[in-house]
Amino acid sequence: RIVGGDPASPNEFPWQAFLNVGMTSGATYYCGGTLIADRWILTSANCLVVSGQTLKSVNVYLGAHDITATSEVNRRVYSGSQVFLHPDYNANNQAGDIAMIQLTTSVTYTQYIRPVCLATSTEPDYASSPVTVTGWGTTYDGASSLNSLLRKVSVPVITNAECSSTYGSNVVTDKIICTSGANSRGICTGDGGGPMNFKQSDGTWKQIGIVSFVSASGCQRGYPSGYTRLSSYATWVQSVMSSN
Repeated sequence: RIVGGDPASPNEFPWQAFLNVGMTSGATYYCGGTLIADRWILTSANCLVVSGQTLKSVNVYLGAHDITATSEVNRRVYSGSQVFLHPDYNANNQAGDIAMIQLTTSVTYTQYIRPVCLATSTEPDYASSPVTVTGWGTTYDGASSLNSLLRKVSVPVITNAECSSTYGSNVVTDKIICTSGANSRGICTGDGGGPMNFKQSDGTWKQIGIVSFVSASGCQRGYPSGYTRLSSYATWVQSVMSSN
């Protein structure tokens, strides 16, 4: 999913979800997501909204590592019962690119499947901080299939000013956080909806972003990548969970 990264250790990121998104047409799409509570998955809206398609089902793999394996000892599969898209979602400029999936049954936490700590509504801007992004997306431009093993890559957060010099301020608002695309490192097709993970000083991880967009010219061209800045939506996430 990742260009320039390394394989993660099995279940190194026990909140990482793999989403199998089915449409009524029979088309299937794949995305990342995160477990944030025992019945809730966080992902991007663009994983669930495809132009000209109607969403039929979402199957959520937790505890997975090799998604090409028929089964894995720590993997569990859950079904989504409802999806909640942010009301501001705009596919044209990726504003409000955040969604939540409520599961039909509660997840049993294990050392291999557990929720991530979420950014609060008051966070620093993280510019120049190293973050780790994870996913099963393609590992090079033009790849025809996802990567079988979960991969990770460490990339630096860049300022929004630097990011908007590539994408413009219509796209890069204060609700977006970007990472450098230097050295052909970063996210690629199939990583959407997955987490931007920040390692805190006590060694625990916090999710501060959701993979949203890469440059239309490719993942390995050195352009920045864009993520939904979770601190801007922390209040919405909590309100959806508390009212459902």
